[in-house]
Amino acid sequence: MVTVRLYGRLTHRYDVKATQVPPGSLEEIIGAIVEKHPEIRPEDLKNARPIVKRAKAENDRQSGTQLQSGDELIFMSPVGGG
Repeated sequence: MVTVRLYGRLTHRYDVKATQVPPGSLEEIIGAIVEKHPEIRPEDLKNARPIVKRAKAENDRQSGTQLQSGDELIFMSPVGGG
């Protein structure tokens, strides 16, 4: 499973701090999150910055397109101000 954590406005808006979904592409994972938590709007996740923490280091740069079991995906909502 991939652990997904929401930070910033996403946590406050949806009251979901973490969830687990099956491995896959970023689009597949967003779909799984929305299926598990229908109150979350997919647009909010697509507009957030995704940060991937790998379970193990890999040399293949192409591996970033698929998240593996044990990876952690963080969605940081955009921050504005000045």
